Order: sequence, then structure tokens, then C-alpha cells
Amino acid sequence: MRKEKCRKFSVSFLLFFIFTVPVAITTYYFAKPSCAFIFSGIKKKSKIKKSNGRPKVLSVKRLIKSSLKNYDIMRLKLEAGALKENVEISKSLPNPKIAFAYNDSDGFGNFAVGNNEYQGSKFRYTFTQDIPFPTKLFLKSKIAKYSFDYADEITKSAVYATAATVKNYYYRLALYESDIEIIKSDYSLLKLLEKNTTERYTLGKAKETEVIRIDLKMIALKNKLIRLKKDRLKTLYKLSRISQIKLARLKGAALFPKTVKLDTESLKKTINDAYKNNSMLKAANILYDKSKSQKKLADQGLYPNIVFHVKYGYRYDIQPALGGSIGFMVPLYFNSRQVPEMKRAQKNMISSLFGRAWTYGGINKTVQILLLNIKKYYKLYRAERKVYVPESSLLLKLYVNRYIFGKISAFELLNAFKKMVKAELLSYDYEFNFLKNEDSLSSVLGKI
Repeated sequence: MRKEKCRKFSVSFLLFFIFTVPVAITTYYFAKPSCAFIFSGIKKKSKIKKSNGRPKVLSVKRLIKSSLKNYDIMRLKLEAGALKENVEISKSLPNPKIAFAYNDSDGFGNFAVGNNEYQGSKFRYTFTQDIPFPTKLFLKSKIAKYSFDYADEITKSAVYATAATVKNYYYRLALYESDIEIIKSDYSLLKLLEKNTTERYTLGKAKETEVIRIDLKMIALKNKLIRLKKDRLKTLYKLSRISQIKLARLKGAALFPKTVKLDTESLKKTINDAYKNNSMLKAANILYDKSKSQKKLADQGLYPNIVFHVKYGYRYDIQPALGGSIGFMVPLYFNSRQVPEMKRAQKNMISSLFGRAWTYGGINKTVQILLLNIKKYYKLYRAERKVYVPESSLLLKLYVNRYIFGKISAFELLNAFKKMVKAELLSYDYEFNFLKNEDSLSSVLGKI
């Protein structure tokens, strides 16, 4: 980055002297630019706000930490926590039924029953408890546990995706800010070129078309600068929304991290890591296991449930006594309830099996594409930064020198200028795409 700024301001420094001092002096400075002066110019021109003598930087870690506390993540965590309570609820028996009855068989003008002297109790108390078939409670608890595990993995997946999204926005913001600085610097250079070409046109040494073409290029750069500023503001709004940090507090420059070549492991190992750690794949496996338990529970719908019944009290005019019974709830109408439930569970199980296979295939293909993109954009970034940017910069310096002595027209100089701008913008674009795909792969592998 330091070499990049030195090169950029050296071109600005050269053009400034080219258009303001005699040719002999500019030729001397062209051969030996003063880096000390250039770096002092950088410090004066820098618009990055400083705090305690250091440039203020927008922290990506702070953005991620705040984003993982946003309302959507908290909603998912609370939903998973609520489902966890169902594990204990599913283990418990249904609530018992307790009843109280009163009977006056001799009252209200009814004829007497039994002895003239009434000896029985007019009250009755009953207690009834439904007891599901023993394995049903176990399966219901197991299904509730699967529901919680599924929601927990979905929450983790949302956490990884949110972190990757924040990094994506942050690097996009860094890309826009880098492009804005490049366009501003190059616009300043173009203004100097436009001024010199206009003077040459006045003296009859340049064509009118050369001035017009430079003016059109300046208009294009100005429009691009406006678009970049709007895109930067949109990205800041998105970061503000996902992190729930007020826009006014998102101060400081977004910076690309130190780009290091990814130590790409073998495709097979990376895919195996994704199979082990990917949250969406874990969720698909849990959903399939849950559907199998639901199928077993539906099959047990044909098993009878136990009914335990206890009563005490009213027996007409006989002394009250304690009685009890054990019965069975038999699914007599299984064609209209149990059989459709079994069919539904069977279809859900097959559906989840297909869904799991589709997720496995999607993860496999996603990892392959991301690895290819990482390698591709890294190579493009390195080639652009190490070869094309220095070459285009050197070419521009050469054309500036030739333009001074009238050996080339402003058209040729402008073409060299456009190549340098394109190389600078592409280098940052490739770096952004490399980092974006790298973070997407980390999300797939279950990492932040």
C-alpha cells in the first residue's frame, strides 16, 4: 500500500512540475523524484480522521460483535431456547382428570329407592389418568430434542452467515473508499493535463478534439465518483442496519486486511471438513433423524393407550366404597386417523432424505466453486498488483515524457492514463472478490 501511494503521488508530483516549471527542471525531477517530499504530500492530503495521532479505522471486529446481537439473531436464539423446554414437557404424562359429582336420587319428587332410611352417600369423587404406551413418551421426547437441535444449528448457520455478510459489506466499503481515492487523485491529474492541453491548443500545438476528449473523460470520472459515493453510503446504511449501530457512529476508514495467500488444502479434505462442520448440513441430518422418529411414533399409533380410573362415593343407598379400573384406548377408527398419519410420516421421512442429499450436493458444489474463485481472484490480484499496475504506471511516465517533447498527442497520453486507472481499480476489485469468497468458504466450514 505504501508503494502504491508513493507511485500515485509521484505521478501527481511529476505532472505538477511538468505543467508549472521549465522542461529542463521537470526532466530532472522525472528522473529522481523525492520520495520524502512525496510522503509529506501524502500526509497533508490524507482525509482519514486521526485520533491520538493515529488514523481512525472502522473496526470490523466491532461490527461483527454488534451484528451477532441484532434482533434476528436474538429471535432465533430465543426460539431455540423455547423449543428446548419441550424436551421436558414431552416426557411428562397428560394432566389427570379429577371430578366431583352430587346425586340426590330421592329428592325432587322422585320415588324412594331401597330402604326408607337413606344410608348412601350423595357425593362421588373420581380420578382418571391417561397413560400413553410406554415407548411413545420416549419418542416424543426424542422428537422434541431433535427440534431443539435443528433450531440450534439454524441459529449457528445464521451467525456464520451474518458474520460473512458483515465482512462482505465491510470489504465492499473498503473497495469503494479505495476507488474514490483513486478517482479523486486521477481526476486531479486529468485537470492538470486538461489545463496544459488547453494552453497548447491556444498556441496551435494541439487539436480541439484532444481538449474535448479530455473534458469528456473528466465528466466520466466525475460521474463515476458520484456513483461511488452513493454506493458507499448505501453500504454504510446496510452495515448500520445489520449491526444496529447508528450511522453517525460508523466513523473511520474501512481497510483491507493484509492479503495472504490462502493455504488451500485438497478439495477432498475441505469438502470433508464442510460435511463435519457445516450447520445447514447438520440441520438436514437432524431433520432426517427426526422424521425417522416421527415415523416410529406414527406406527405406534396402532398401539393402545392405558386408562387408569379411581372412584369413591355415591352408590344409591348403599354405603360408599372405593373402586377402580384399568382400561385401554383402542384405535378402532384407524383408517381415518392412524393410517393417514403413518402415510404422512413416511412421506416426510422420504422428503427429508431427499433434502439431505440435495444439501450434501449443494455443499460439495459450493466448496468447489469457492475454492476455484479464491485461487482465480488471488492470481488475478497478484498479477494486477505486481505486474499491470507498475507497468501501467511506468508507461504513463514514459508517455508524459514523450508528450512534453511533442512526440505524442494527448490522445495517446490519455489512453495510457486510462490503462493506469483501470489497473488500479481492478487490483482492488480482485482483492475484494478474493476476500469475499474466502469469507464465504469460512461460513460454509462453520467458522467466523
